[in-house]
Amino acid sequence: MKAVAVFRQRTHLPVIVDPSYAVGKRELVIPVAKAAVACGADGFIIEYHPTTRKICF
Repeated sequence: MKAVAVFRQRTHLPVIVDPSYAVGKRELVIPVAKAAVACGADGFIIEYHPTTRKICF
């Protein structure tokens, strides 16, 4: 989350976060996404595999 704040200060570009890759556990994706919003993230990329019941890398 620190990186979100740093990039917001150093660039004019949107900051996009991938919480599914960052945590790797489905139950943590939403809390991490909410934390990213609190830190100023502009959007998300969330990887999902409908044929499995877990987030894959």
